[in-house]
Parts: sequence; structure tokens; C-alpha cells
Amino acid sequence: MDARHFLFSFRGRITRADFWFLALVAAFIWGAIVFVWRLPVDALRGLLALPFLIVGLVVWFSAATRRLHDRGKSAWYLLLFIGLPSILLSWQEGKLGLRIVVHFTTEASFIDLVCTAIYVWMVVELGGLRGTAGPNPYGANPSRVVETESS
Repeated sequence: MDARHFLFSFRGRITRADFWFLALVAAFIWGAIVFVWRLPVDALRGLLALPFLIVGLVVWFSAATRRLHDRGKSAWYLLLFIGLPSILLSWQEGKLGLRIVVHFTTEASFIDLVCTAIYVWMVVELGGLRGTAGPNPYGANPSRVVETESS
């Protein structure tokens, strides 16, 4: 598998280790935006930050999609994992827009708790649970370990 396919493909399945590696790659790409924002020219900041943001999002969404495929689930689950908390938090604050917020306060509302539960579910689903054994509708098992049935 070539690097371009590994980073940007939305087809097939990947292991948990590959997912965490790609999540780390996306985090490093987004981290580069911090350095871009320190540039002295405002126009140059936006011009350089936007590609880093887009590439990081594509890497993360491709990894999440293929990880869901490994679990035997459709990428539509990402609407539940990202879209639902975004809508709930926007509705709570009376503003529209993408919202991904983790609150570390003692004054969390019910909506905050629901959104946090969805985020925890997403992390467990994508990065914690084993994929389906053998092939599924999204492709062959990407695991390097051959699973055997016990008699």
C-alpha cells in the first residue's frame, strides 16, 4: 500500500494501530497550524493554514471511515459521532456551526454530558474495539494476526 492510499483513501479497512498512527499524523498536521499562525504576514497565515487544516481533516476522516469499515459499520456513523454533538452544542449556545468541545468544569449541562458520552463512544469504537473477524462487505481483514477458531 502506497503512502497516498494509506493517508487519503476512504475505501477498505485498517487496524486499530493504523488508526492511531493516522490520528497522530493528523494531529501533527494540525499542530503545524500553530507555527503558521506565528508568521508576521496575515494574508500568508490564512493562505498556509487552510491547506494544513484540509489535509488534516481528510487524513482523520479517511482513517475514521476505514476504521468504521473494519468494525463492519458505515461511515454514516461519523454523522452521529461528529454531527449530533455539533448540533446539540450549537443549539445549546444558540449559535450555528461545527462545535467540538470537551468541558472540564463542574457545571456541565445534560447536553454536555450527552456529547461527552458520544465522544467517548467514538474513541472506543474507532480506537479500542477489535474489527470484525475475516472479510466483511468493506474488504478483507487487515489484521496481521490470523485468527483461528477454537474447537
